[in-house]
Formats: sequence, C-alpha cells, structure tokens
Amino acid sequence: MDACPTEVVTLIVECACSSDIGQTARSIGLVSKFFRAIAKPIELRIIAVSGLKQLQGAVEMLHSLKASNSSKAVDVRHLFICEATHAVAADYVPRSSSRHTRHGVLGDATDRENSDKFWKLAGALVRNANPKLQTLSLLTLVNWFAPRRSVSRHVNPKVLGVLSGVAFPNLESLTVNHDATTEFVCSGEDRTLLQSPITPSLRRLHIRSPIILSRMNDRDQDMPQEIHPLLVNAKREESKITRLIICEDRMWAAEHAMKTIFGVDWRAQLRNRTLPGELQSVILEQGIMPKFGCGTGFRNYQLRTRQFVDTIVGLNIDGLEARLPTPVHPEAWKREYETLLSEWKEQILAIRK
Repeated sequence: MDACPTEVVTLIVECACSSDIGQTARSIGLVSKFFRAIAKPIELRIIAVSGLKQLQGAVEMLHSLKASNSSKAVDVRHLFICEATHAVAADYVPRSSSRHTRHGVLGDATDRENSDKFWKLAGALVRNANPKLQTLSLLTLVNWFAPRRSVSRHVNPKVLGVLSGVAFPNLESLTVNHDATTEFVCSGEDRTLLQSPITPSLRRLHIRSPIILSRMNDRDQDMPQEIHPLLVNAKREESKITRLIICEDRMWAAEHAMKTIFGVDWRAQLRNRTLPGELQSVILEQGIMPKFGCGTGFRNYQLRTRQFVDTIVGLNIDGLEARLPTPVHPEAWKREYETLLSEWKEQILAIRK
C-alpha cells in the first residue's frame, strides 16, 4: 500500500463501506494502524448509542479523534440516541412510578441526575453534528402503559430542548419517541421549547408523543392548543415531507393533528382527494392500549378508536392510514425500541442508494 496514495485508499475504503451501517469500517480498522486511521472517521459517520456510558464513550471518541487528526474532519451523518441502555429497554416493565427491570429498580434521584447529564451531552452531540446530519432518532423511556404520564415527574426538556430552534440543513429523516407534554409542562411551559427545528430537507417525520402540549381533559379540546413543534413543520407550505407517522393515544388529539395539517374542516377537504403538498403517506397510530379501571371506559375507548379509524378509511385517500391500538404486552417497549432502531437502519441504507 506504500505506492498507493492515501487519498485513493480512502476512496476505496469509503466505497467498500457504503453498503452497510459501519460493520465493514470496523473490520477494516482492525487490519492495521494505517487502515484504522482511515476507517475510524468513516465508522463514526454512523453512531448508535443506548444509555449514558455509550453516549459518553462516543463523545470522548470524537473529541480524541479530532485532537489527534485535526486535518481530517469527522462528519457524523446518522445518529440514533436512546436514553435507556439496551438491557433496560429490553427488560423494562412499568410498575407504579418506578422502573423495574431484571437489573434492579432505577432510583428516581439518580435517574434524574443521569437524565440531565445524558440530554446535555446528547444536545451537544446533535448540535455539533447537525451541518452534515441526515438521519436522527431520539428516544426517551416513555411509559405508554400510562398515557401522558412520565416515568419521572421532574424532567429536563430532553428531546424538545435538543431540537428547539436548531438548524438541520441536510436532515432527511427524523424520529422522536418521548413525552412532549411532560417535558413542556414540567419545564414551566418554557416558550422557547416551542421553537421548531429548521429542517428544509426533511422527507420523513415520525412522532411518537402526545401532540397537544398542555394538560387538559377531553372537555377542553376545543380550546386553543399548543401543538408539538415538529408538527408545525409538517403543515408549512414549503415542507418537503413525503412520509408522516404520528403515534398519539388520545383520539381527540389525533383529530386535532389532522386539523393542524389539513385545516379545520379536514374531512370535507380531504374526501376523495389526494394528500396535499408533497405528502405521499400519513399514518396515524394509537400506541399501546391504555389501562382502564372499569369495563365502560374500555368499551368507550374501543368505540371511539374504531369510529376514528372508520372515518379515515372512509375518506378513501391513497397513503392515508389509521391503525388501532396495540394490545398491552410485557415486551411492548422492547419491540418498540427494536422497531425504531430497525427503521433508522433502513433509512440510512435508503438515503445511500
């Protein structure tokens, strides 16, 4: 390899690494110190971290690489950040207000401290990466078994704080899985958290969160609402979003999302018509079936969800779907975690084609 210029070798390695999400780069880096110096920046274009230790390790690795080789920039293009470690995500079983896993109970005080540290680091990593970032997934440990109830009452802004007002010029796919209502309300309803990120290239948006950011009952649903800032991006005329997925457990909130995107009289405007703008697919999911204290509440919820799904189906619009709630299952959070991770990997490969 001495006779071959480093630039040519780098191009060859980049070509070899283009068909997967980092495995080839890691393998090439094991060959020698020469190849490790070439492959490491390519490997770090794709970062998936679960838990504080992995996040700290990724940040330290980026800093050390930049310090040792300042002439070669590290362009992080794909980020998957999950607050829970893989073990906790796999074993998470919500019971009351605590998090029970086969690894023990996570204490609230320690958890809050680690959570603050985690999202400050995550925010710094996202902001440093955003000029070249193409895919981004941000996951908190959301308690879908108790809708609109965070696993910790005292929370920092988390996802809303990371995204608020940040410019992502090249971002094409964005997924968030969090409790936006709790983040907003417990942060003193900080108006700065409502600033939408600037995403001129965004094509795919997946929101798994309450859409309405205020605490209120169904009786207040006709009052003016603060909506999820990412949903604001979807309704802009200049939006390039082609695929929108919304997971919201409250039927009236899902309907409010339709009003936000398509107008107050959305049924009449959409009936037997195509989706507006560049939208090709809108999927409305209803998360995991919430628990009810009596049979009447369960039956009413089933009736309302079925009516909403029937309304969407009756519009007869290609690309517009509504899905019934998923039954409660002990491994629901594990499945959700693995599904979102798999979707993120698929988006990376799709963008590279």
